[in-house]
Amino acid sequence: MAQDPQIQPPNSSQLLRNKLGSPNVCFLFGAGASKSVGYPLMSELSALARERLCVGDPLLEILSSLSGQTIEDQLGELYGQLRSPSLSRIPQEALKASIDHMLDVIHEECVRQAPIDAHRAFVKGAVERVSDRKRVHVFTTNYDMLFEWACDAERIICVNGFFGLQQRTFDAGQFDLRPARVVQRSRPFGGRGVAFHPYIPLYKLHGSVSWTTDGVTIHETIVRPGARRAPGQLMVFPTPQKTNETWKSPYSELHSRMGQVLAVRQTSLITLGFSFGDAYFASLIEKCLSDNTFILVVLSKNMHPGFDIFIPHRNATIITETVTVVEGKEYQTSSDLWSFPCFVNLYVGS
Repeated sequence: MAQDPQIQPPNSSQLLRNKLGSPNVCFLFGAGASKSVGYPLMSELSALARERLCVGDPLLEILSSLSGQTIEDQLGELYGQLRSPSLSRIPQEALKASIDHMLDVIHEECVRQAPIDAHRAFVKGAVERVSDRKRVHVFTTNYDMLFEWACDAERIICVNGFFGLQQRTFDAGQFDLRPARVVQRSRPFGGRGVAFHPYIPLYKLHGSVSWTTDGVTIHETIVRPGARRAPGQLMVFPTPQKTNETWKSPYSELHSRMGQVLAVRQTSLITLGFSFGDAYFASLIEKCLSDNTFILVVLSKNMHPGFDIFIPHRNATIITETVTVVEGKEYQTSSDLWSFPCFVNLYVGS
């Protein structure tokens, strides 16, 4: 791609504002949305897992011997050895202890006290745009509780696929419900009626630190800042085994719902902090781009190889810190929209 010197570079902020007017607006948030509050990226967690072991701890030697660069790579390697004990030189109990330690580190980092001002502003701004004719959907591969905590703080209904009060269990049918409330009708009609009540559907595509299982049923537990990891915790990590895991419940239902939502005509999908290293998501969205009413906007600090398949599509826009790609053409620009707080400021003010 080469920039045409005769063409004025586009205004990235105005480009994004224009894309937010679709009847069906969806968001796909990756680690970048959590990095803004100080949570580490998955690529930074492998070092943290080693740092939290004492010198001489046998687990430190195991973690240091792993070839993967990131904690997800290392988990994949450990899970692989656990499934094939005859090919592993590490005792099974040591493998399990290493995995538990790494999961504990991820959990600790995902429940740390954090400023959620930007997340509160986002959910408040999102729900204000919801109506009978305009929908907002939030997808995320993050395991943390930032969006749930933000909804609670703003007293916003968040539908996350779980039903119940004392025993919250997963039921994908919850995403089909549309909360309503009884209202007093205006004169001269009088009487009482039912009105649509705004809410936010939250699809946690890779699980959550609040999910547990008894081997049969998926439960949701209350997670407060600083809480310890619960037994039976569910999370899908980006490991070589991830493809198989995501076709099991509840991930299969969540991925199916995502496909259905994005297939609705006149849909805009805004992604932030998501590199598309996962081939599944890239393939799904590339298929959606065949519908010329579908709009994709990728917000990222840097360009990633996973963006390449989107560039030829006229209905795809990529905005990074230094480059904007529109209709297959690259322009040198400057933008801070890759930052979650900066994006939220524009979203709330648009």
